Amino acid sequence: MHPDIVLLDVQLPDIDGIEVAARLTANGSAPAIVLTSSRDLADLGPVRDRWHVRGFIPKAELSGAALEALL
Repeated sequence: MHPDIVLLDVQLPDIDGIEVAARLTANGSAPAIVLTSSRDLADLGPVRDRWHVRGFIPKAELSGAALEALL
């Protein structure tokens, strides 16, 4: 599979979404990654710079329109 976009929860049971994003972007040809969480962005630190993702949308604000605006 070669998706254009990956919506990734930060809190996963076995490996966190931040590590998954790092692995997906390690080779430089990753899809656009958008992180989401029920936690606040302030709890997670600077998303875009450290994790090489397109951005972050809190679960409470997650919608098609929010994704479209970010991408």
